Amino acid sequence: MDRNRDNLRITYEEWNLAISPLQIVRGLAALHILADGKCKIKLAKLISKALFGVIEVLGKTVHEDLNDLCINYLKSLSKGAIQIYFEENDLLKFDNELVEYIEKYYGTESREAEMIEFEMDERMKKEVIQTMCFQMNPNGQTLVNEMNKNIKEASQGIVEYVVRQDLKPKQKTRLVLITTFNSTFYWKPPGQIQEVETFFYETYEKITQTRSIIKGYRCDGLFRTCLTNDGIRVLELDSEIDDLKMYLFQPQMLFSNDFLKSLDGKQLRHYIDQISLEPLRQSVVIPCISINSPVGLRSVFASCNPFYHFIFKNKHPQFPYPCISQIFSPDKAEFGMIYGKGSRENYGPSHIYPLWDYYHKTKMVVKIGRPEMTKENDDEMKAITYSQRSD
Repeated sequence: MDRNRDNLRITYEEWNLAISPLQIVRGLAALHILADGKCKIKLAKLISKALFGVIEVLGKTVHEDLNDLCINYLKSLSKGAIQIYFEENDLLKFDNELVEYIEKYYGTESREAEMIEFEMDERMKKEVIQTMCFQMNPNGQTLVNEMNKNIKEASQGIVEYVVRQDLKPKQKTRLVLITTFNSTFYWKPPGQIQEVETFFYETYEKITQTRSIIKGYRCDGLFRTCLTNDGIRVLELDSEIDDLKMYLFQPQMLFSNDFLKSLDGKQLRHYIDQISLEPLRQSVVIPCISINSPVGLRSVFASCNPFYHFIFKNKHPQFPYPCISQIFSPDKAEFGMIYGKGSRENYGPSHIYPLWDYYHKTKMVVKIGRPEMTKENDDEMKAITYSQRSD
């Protein structure tokens, strides 16, 4: 029974997962600006490890580094949205200088767009720092609807339903982080395509009745591809958008999670470098990929005991990355910098803002043909292209 169960996979769309590691790090970097004390140190270590592979002291240049990464590698993509929700408090005022600093590096609007006064209400809904009265709705449904509405507007209507119903915030929530990213890939086939049905995967026992059927695109043409020494098929796809590529990996093993566990940045680069320079004629079937699954990252970042993992470092879920579970602690989360140092001294323990959850959604869809360029889309690209960000 156990053996048969191990050979099955859930193939529903909501069980597939797409994330943007860079956008997740950008969200943590925005949170790092608001952090103080040990929370700031913990976040700095994780961000440093994720970006540079080593733990080192982070300065303000980390935000420039993230911006440069986006300019160099994501310049053809629209920028993802980031929003941070604080519990509404009429007694305290945000530090405007800090708000502007965060908006400079992690906002979605250009300086020119901000000058349009009649769009003030709409602009405020798109800003990174937001307030929310988490007390207003006991079951959290209204909160979910409001945050999903705001993040949809911040992402120019491209990404929606980011906060999941089963992970909705509760009345005791004081701080929430949301990030989104649009990874829609417009494939440029090298030949004629035909829509076909194919098996999602081959079962271990190759029983036809237990194999899932999916739709895909069959294409006969010239592709850059290779079969690595350890049996990994790597295929490169061209995009209708300049400077974008997609790489598909087909591991020759029973379960793909075994392949993913051993995959890191260096290994990924090694696989891509093995692809032949000259394209080869191939007949391939590309799945009709459509992944729109929101996730809550609290289960990832909060699932470690710092003391236990200090002794058994290689056994905690985030190894080799530093543990940041403290940012979720109702006693130790120091995220009150948005109100300035003075407010922390005056309000003491009540000024602690533990992160309730980190909601993230990356939209991953493969489409055929060029993206439709409407005037709204053209204005959007002008407003959010990284290279046009003002200093």
